[in-house]
Amino acid sequence: MQVIRYSLVLASLWLAAAAAQAEGAGAWYPGFATNDTALTARVQIEGGAGLKTIRRAYVNAGTNRMAFVVPDGFRLESTDATQAVLVSSAFACQIRFRLLDSIPLTAGEPDAAACRQSLLDRCHDATILEEASRTVNQRTGPVINLRWNGAGHIPLQGSFVFLPYEGQVIELSLVASPEKLNLAWPDFHLVLLTFRASDKNGRLAVPMLSDKI
Repeated sequence: MQVIRYSLVLASLWLAAAAAQAEGAGAWYPGFATNDTALTARVQIEGGAGLKTIRRAYVNAGTNRMAFVVPDGFRLESTDATQAVLVSSAFACQIRFRLLDSIPLTAGEPDAAACRQSLLDRCHDATILEEASRTVNQRTGPVINLRWNGAGHIPLQGSFVFLPYEGQVIELSLVASPEKLNLAWPDFHLVLLTFRASDKNGRLAVPMLSDKI
């Protein structure tokens, strides 16, 4: 079955953009790390006979490739070369993808203490609400939920999922105001459910969604 693919956005996320936009982005997320892997990202519309028409984000980091479905009402925004950012149309929440170089692995999984410290280092007033573990695309790692104050002391709450990948650590996160976070859970769950990463040979297999679902 042939899949029809239309290129919607081809966005290179350059570090130079971070200087211009860091203040606005910092209102949402703990500060940026400058040693993370550089990324490029784009979104494609995918569909075909018997398939549901979707938008899928493709993220490249060198020869490594990753992909996930973009929830309805979200768009891909260019923030800087270390992050792929999905922003809801009403600016109610953000979903972000990062590839971290500084988190060590313990028994093949991201070290939970190092993940926790990474978040606390980026946001000194954060309160850890819950810690758990989650498996995404056969990769298992810590999930850390926390609350902190953004710019202007605006309260924010987020869930950060850390997954091992080729000696590095993937960070997938959802952030919103505490009262709107639960409304965004289905969107974040869709990203996690459809997330895929290329294998050691660079092969990326993504699931096609039936229009009967």
